[in-house]
Order: sequence, then structure tokens, then C-alpha cells
Amino acid sequence: MTNVSGDQGAKLPKENPIETPPVSAAKPRSVPCSVCGRLFGTKSIKFHEPQCLKKWHLQNDHLPPNEREPMYRDTVIEESQPQKLDGAASIPEPEKSASSTRKPPMFPCYLCGRLFSVNSIYIHEPQCLKKWRAENDKLPPNKRRQEPLKPDIKFTPDGKIDHRATTEANWLSHLEQLVPCRNCGRTFNPDRVGVHEKSCKGQSFKRMQQDIRVEILE
Repeated sequence: MTNVSGDQGAKLPKENPIETPPVSAAKPRSVPCSVCGRLFGTKSIKFHEPQCLKKWHLQNDHLPPNEREPMYRDTVIEESQPQKLDGAASIPEPEKSASSTRKPPMFPCYLCGRLFSVNSIYIHEPQCLKKWRAENDKLPPNKRRQEPLKPDIKFTPDGKIDHRATTEANWLSHLEQLVPCRNCGRTFNPDRVGVHEKSCKGQSFKRMQQDIRVEILE
């Protein structure tokens, strides 16, 4: 009996070391930058975000006064998060960080269709509009298009931004800016359709189809 109890006592300590390693092996959590949306570790975000914010201000200050954009409230809130992470002693902090690991909503540019974070898109769109105007001015007067208007931000009945409706409106605006190829009919961004048409064989393909139909009818 003493030998059996001794064996049981020896087995109990062996089970504990096996159970503990999976619990301690946890991936380092990442936090999205409130300016550019890129993910960083909780320590790296403290160094990156202030520099990224300075870069945003520099780019925004170079814009004309009527095109400058204010910083959003979510950016101000995110700036205070690194100070909260220093404590790392309270229990609710991991719950908040779990929600913060979600990627910020991305919005398509209403001109080119590329996706950007909330703050980045307000830096990109003025530059994209300048490029659009420059490309449009190069066209013959009879082919120049009317400057597109930026769709309004859509809101839910409770006053919050409707991300899905806003994204859909921006995407539909982008589709309206696409120009069809004169040969195959496929649509492209205005600055790419000319490059495509130089190598497009759509017209000869259509002619070949027409010739085949004529031969069948004859």
C-alpha cells in the first residue's frame, strides 16, 4: 500500500509541468497605428505612432488651407493608449487590447479605388485628385470629363458613420470614372487605358469572330 501511494504522489507533480507550457506560450499582441493602420507590438507602437503622426501633420500642412483635414477623435483616443499599456497591471486591459487588434475600416478612394485607412485616405485623395486633373487636362477638349464629386459620408439612423454604405458610394463613384477600351470594351483607370490599348488585340479578335459568322452563314 505504501508503494502505491508513493507512485500516485510521484505522478501528480509530473502532470503540472505538462499543462503549464501551453498556457504560458502566448503570441505577442499587436496594436494598429491610428494614423496609417499598420500593426505594431505594444512597445513598438509607442515609438512609431508619434513619428507617423508628425509625418501626417507635415503632409497635411503642405495642402492648401481649404483641403486640410482635422485629426479624427479616434486618433486622439489611440494616442492615449500607449500610456495605459505602461501599467500592464489591471485585468481589463487585455480585453480592451483584444478589440484593438481588429483592423481599422478601410475606405476606397472615390477616384482610383485603392483602399486606405480613415486618416490615410484624407491624405491620399487630394493628391489623387491633382493627378486626375493633370491626366484629364492632357486629353483633347472633346474627351475631357467632368470632375467627379466626392460622395458624402453616409450615417446610420443613430448618427454613427455607416462604413458599408460609405464604402459602397465611394466604390460606385470609382466605377463611374473608368474608361472603356476602344478595342475590347474592358474598363480601366484613365491613366492606364492608353497603355492597355497599345497592346490590346480585342479588335482583331472581334473581326475574327465576325469573319467566322460570315463563313457559317455562307
